[in-house]
Amino acid sequence: MLKPEGFYVWVDDLDKAIEFYEKVFEQKIAHREKDRWANFGDNKSVRVGIYNYTVDDGKIRPGNNITPELRTQDVKKEHKRIKDLKPKMISEIIVLEQPALYKYFQFEDYWGNIWEVAEHYYD
Repeated sequence: MLKPEGFYVWVDDLDKAIEFYEKVFEQKIAHREKDRWANFGDNKSVRVGIYNYTVDDGKIRPGNNITPELRTQDVKKEHKRIKDLKPKMISEIIVLEQPALYKYFQFEDYWGNIWEVAEHYYD
C-alpha cells in the first residue's frame, strides 16, 4: 500500500522560494537542508516541499501535469492576499455551481508552478 507523503515544487532560488511560500502558507518551514530542500508539515501530515533543482545537476526529472489545491473557507480574502504577494499570474475567482458550489482561482509562482486555491462545500 502506498501512502501519500507529500509533493514538492521546483525552484531555482531556495531563499526566495522560502520567503514566498512562508507568506502563502502563513507559517515557517519545518525543515531545511542547506540550499537544496525545505518543507512545510511534519511526518503526520502530507508535506509540501521546495526543491532547488540547480543543486542536483539534472539528475531528477520533473513532473509536468499536477495542480496542487489549497483549501480555504474564504476564497475572496485569499485571492486578495495572494494577489498582494505579486505572483507571476493570478486568475479571477471562478464559481462553479454543479455538482456542488466550488469557488476557486489559480496562481503561478515565480518558477512556473501553478496552484489552485479553492473554497468548496463537499468532501
